[in-house]
Amino acid sequence: MVFRFAKRCIDGSRHTPLKVRNTVSRLRECSQGARHIRRLLWPFPWHFRPQQPPADIVNVGSNDKIVHVLHPDIRQLQCMPLFRARDTPLCSLYRMFEDLCTRQDVWMGYECQYFFYHNEPRWRLSQIPDPREKDPAIAAGLASLVDAMVTAFNWKLELGIRRTGKNDSTDDRVRNFEPEIAPAWVAEVPALEKLLDLHTNPHRKEGEPHPAFLERNVKACVGRIYDV
Repeated sequence: MVFRFAKRCIDGSRHTPLKVRNTVSRLRECSQGARHIRRLLWPFPWHFRPQQPPADIVNVGSNDKIVHVLHPDIRQLQCMPLFRARDTPLCSLYRMFEDLCTRQDVWMGYECQYFFYHNEPRWRLSQIPDPREKDPAIAAGLASLVDAMVTAFNWKLELGIRRTGKNDSTDDRVRNFEPEIAPAWVAEVPALEKLLDLHTNPHRKEGEPHPAFLERNVKACVGRIYDV
């Protein structure tokens, strides 16, 4: 049996589905390349598990450095096919929550776009598994993020922007898609007894708190998840 790891392109160059050369080049640019190589090549379990946020993450506040400590080199990793294949919706959701807690709006926007263009069935919002989060504040934040993403994704879909990357410019684009819905576990996450303020960022002009968060007594602005 012969396994083909590469195919010849029209111009005569070799191409592999894993884009090995591109991946190696990106790993060289990473601050923790050796760590990422070990993680990418270790096959058990195949799908990554979400990293638990540091203790008291909801009280971190605006911080320009902590986001890179929590998930360093993430933009490089997200361009690697092997990482994308092993990444999960729940991992991405936790990363977005970390960006929210550290007031890293731009990074949260990047992460949400990365999520949106994962078109595999397991990346449908309705398929996000229950994180069974024990911390009430984190649970409320995660559930609110999913609700907000449902609104943002459906808004993009109504504009004709498709998760496949092939946009719809027809007159039926407003109806020609399957709407995103939240998974069942989201509705079971209760509101917090005390207001959680994840809204204040001294480095930017505040937007309006998102209603999906206010319903769970969380104050947060997530306007960047609407970026297109």
